[in-house]
Amino acid sequence: MTEFPTTRTRLRDAPVLGWPPPAACTKALRCPATDKTCKPFDAICCEGYREGQLAGGPEPTGPQVLEDLTLLLPYTHGIHTYSSDPTEHDGMYIPGIADPLELNFHMGVWLDSINTHAINYAAIDASVGIVCGAPSANGCPQGTAGHPSIKTVIVGNEYLLRVRQAFGGTVAEEKRLVACIQYARARIPPSSEVVTAETYSDWLTASPALYNAVDRIVWHSHPWWEQIPIAQAAAHFATTHDLMVANMAKLGIKKPERCGETGWPWDIENGPAVGSEANEAHYLHDLSAYSVSSGLDCWVFEGFDESWKVEEGAVGGKWGLWTSDRTAPPHLVITDLATEIPTTDEWP
Repeated sequence: MTEFPTTRTRLRDAPVLGWPPPAACTKALRCPATDKTCKPFDAICCEGYREGQLAGGPEPTGPQVLEDLTLLLPYTHGIHTYSSDPTEHDGMYIPGIADPLELNFHMGVWLDSINTHAINYAAIDASVGIVCGAPSANGCPQGTAGHPSIKTVIVGNEYLLRVRQAFGGTVAEEKRLVACIQYARARIPPSSEVVTAETYSDWLTASPALYNAVDRIVWHSHPWWEQIPIAQAAAHFATTHDLMVANMAKLGIKKPERCGETGWPWDIENGPAVGSEANEAHYLHDLSAYSVSSGLDCWVFEGFDESWKVEEGAVGGKWGLWTSDRTAPPHLVITDLATEIPTTDEWP
């Protein structure tokens, strides 16, 4: 596995990127029309619920999942989901559709500290069954995998963040999370990385045991939630990356790392952090330039607006690259990508 970078170009040391983005930034996000292997996004976070659908309620159908993945395919190498329940669309349909599309599938396993151990381990067993292509609690026979699209199994998403927000015991819960990751790693073939995803701030306070349990360090950074103005948002993101790299070096952790979730809403103000379509496009252009200059993979949040996310307040359904109505025009950043692809001679 490739070690984390020790030297790189830091965006905060460069001139502030403005809007519209300069030519270098534009080229970072867009691909030559003749290069079909180049796509703007390494992965897009996607749950796929439409109006009237929600987790624990009505589920997307197989044809709807196929429509979504086909829509995303020209723009991304992969998708990142948050659950792998085999009775729901994420476990029932996505793997079999992602395989022939050659779309990388970074499959989430939903864990929660409020769940019993049995519930959390059952979720892991279900994910192992999906990776193996058949139900299994002991790993895949002869270590074979049933779905070549599954590149990553993400055991828990912001588990420690929710513990912290509920004023729970983070030390005890981190040990519980580590045990879940180790359980999954022992059962999933090495063809799929086993990771967990936490905010960068929770990684900065985590013990070496959590770092050692995973194959790759996957961290989240959302400048909008930290009330960072759009003009400084990408530079703030670069600073969070610096903090992660420095902490890994301090702990002696030599593993690859990536940002598993970042984005900007197209509406709603959070202090000086203003959500708008222009600012969503601005942030993703600047982020893309930083990703190219630093070599950092960044997974973008999120594919589609999902109004069911009421627990996040008014902003919950306003992070999409596309609207919840797949037939409506997408948001500005995707419109730009579709209409401003450079010609081949504009590329080095």
